[in-house]
Amino acid sequence: MLIHQRIRILVLLLCGTALRLWSVESEDRAENMLAEAWKEYEYQNFPAADRLFDRALEATDADAESGIQARLGKAMVVHFRVPGGNPGDAIALYQEVLADIGPDHKVTPNIHLLIGKAYRALDEPELDSARAYLEIVLSEAGGTIEADEAALETAYTHSYKQDRENFMLAIDFLQDYLSKNPGCAMASTMYLFCAKLFMHMKDYEKARENLIHADSLGVANLKYKPTVLFQIAYISEVELRDTATAYRYYRKLTRKHPLDSRTYFSELRVKAFEDIVKENAEDVAE
Repeated sequence: MLIHQRIRILVLLLCGTALRLWSVESEDRAENMLAEAWKEYEYQNFPAADRLFDRALEATDADAESGIQARLGKAMVVHFRVPGGNPGDAIALYQEVLADIGPDHKVTPNIHLLIGKAYRALDEPELDSARAYLEIVLSEAGGTIEADEAALETAYTHSYKQDRENFMLAIDFLQDYLSKNPGCAMASTMYLFCAKLFMHMKDYEKARENLIHADSLGVANLKYKPTVLFQIAYISEVELRDTATAYRYYRKLTRKHPLDSRTYFSELRVKAFEDIVKENAEDVAE
């Protein structure tokens, strides 16, 4: 009898070990699938990403960390896939994940942010709902990149009605946020958005001011850097009749981005302004 008991205990221990090993292997498989899924998502190969998120879910529990990530990935595919993104369907999927993970999970601010974006992206945007979710991020995740992005998204909701009153509402909101978070990661992008709104309102002095702020902080999108320099130079020349600033930024464009399509035009403007700038400098010296 004692031998049988020992054998039974040994079998149970072996079974328990096998189950633990299977669980670890399954989690490893799920994480590998997730890594591949996010790669395909980044490449915007949404069908492949969706299949890999499904395979990750098959290899793990839906409430495990990898399962939550896979479910979130599938919701983001529904939201952002091109063509056929459906923010309305994505909202329901985001809220299902949110209900399961609770308010203290590390991805909760991201999901609130995504829901806010989805409400703004509906065919008939629900801007109040969007702002409600974005406000949660701003109030509960201050000082994070998610809060920065929520601030920018909130400004987008304010500027949805394209008139001066709402443009100024968006600008005032961002300027207030920047005054409280001067070193935030998305400050340059916020200044660029303010510049865009000022240009819509034909306030070129303030548009240029915000473009210069963005350039001084470093434009995050490398491909957009020469555009910012060109906008500063062109606004200075054409709208503000400020030859010295135009010359400086045309020159900066030719030096920093020699292969840009606007470089040849900028070189011509630099040559045209050289004598004027020298004359003005001499007048100041005298």
